[in-house]
Amino acid sequence: MAKERITSISRRKISKKTLIIIALILLFGLIIAIPVMAQGTTNCVTCQGDGGAKCRVCYGEGTIYVKVTCYTCHGERTLPDRWSVMTRVKCSTCNGSGEVPHSAPCTSCVNGWVYCRTCNGSGKLSSNVQGWW
Repeated sequence: MAKERITSISRRKISKKTLIIIALILLFGLIIAIPVMAQGTTNCVTCQGDGGAKCRVCYGEGTIYVKVTCYTCHGERTLPDRWSVMTRVKCSTCNGSGEVPHSAPCTSCVNGWVYCRTCNGSGKLSSNVQGWW
């Protein structure tokens, strides 16, 4: 029964008046379409959507390592010997270098990450997209 109904609908002839009405509706619909500004987002071209990059100062660790003057020998590399006043021994704290490693937080980044200035770390840029809606 359903098959007969489908074939009977498809066999109907559409009048010229109906075709003209359909054409006018489609044409009228295209004419009154209004250009609309729509808000959209695209990936940031500076950071490629990541929001930032690893810090080049601390290599993404968030901590920098510097050498400071040894607090035991004060940079002299040797200390007076405990048993003899005339001899000096190599400092055991700095191993005779006069400097000791010291870690400090990196001031160029936040936890090893430098946020993109173009997109403020979001990774997205808003763009006005014009289209027909």
